[in-house]
Amino acid sequence: MHGVSGLDGAELPIPNFQAQNLPAIELIAKLVSENPNKTTLVITGPCTNIALFLAVHPDLKSKIKQLVILGGGRGVGNWQPTTEFNFQVDPEAAKIVVNSGIPITLAPLNVGFEAQLLDEDKKNIHKVKNPVGQAVAGLVDFYGLSFDSYWNFEGLPMYDPCTIAWLIDPTKFVSRNCYVDVETKGELTSGESVIDYYNITKKKPNADVLFHIDRPWFAQLVLDAVKSFD
Repeated sequence: MHGVSGLDGAELPIPNFQAQNLPAIELIAKLVSENPNKTTLVITGPCTNIALFLAVHPDLKSKIKQLVILGGGRGVGNWQPTTEFNFQVDPEAAKIVVNSGIPITLAPLNVGFEAQLLDEDKKNIHKVKNPVGQAVAGLVDFYGLSFDSYWNFEGLPMYDPCTIAWLIDPTKFVSRNCYVDVETKGELTSGESVIDYYNITKKKPNADVLFHIDRPWFAQLVLDAVKSFD
């Protein structure tokens, strides 16, 4: 979906700093422990590193303010009929994190499908001539190739930015507190997020699940962010 490099579509500069010499979970531990305040962790990929972090450093769990997770979906999937990629590739990690007891905001595919950039929005990004604008325009164009053939979207859904958009202004979202768990054994559903939307299980909600977003606001937020590098 994102090409061989994972960032196809943009000419990116060579980083002007060296790669970290710590494994991911140790870097997370270092940053969390050094922060005088509680830390919000945003997870836009599989939950593997966070699950390992919680297992190796249980003493730092109390230092986590909240987890904002992109993953899962209520009755929808993008990798299998009812499974989303991030949860499917490591369902055990997703289950550990979802059941960690840390306050969670979950951005499933449902809200990601609504967070679309329409053709006019993409044209406006192309008009931004600073280097970041040009890079984002190229990334969006390449990413959009994956949706042209078999998805029926009016625009291009932007999953990952929903997490940061929610942190910027939660009032632009419609959410519901739900009990959420992750299937790990299903032959056809391993990695499926089980979102108890109607509280059928009567279990205590463990996540604030985002279902709807103010799309025009979101598109303008992306454009303003890109313009800010002028």
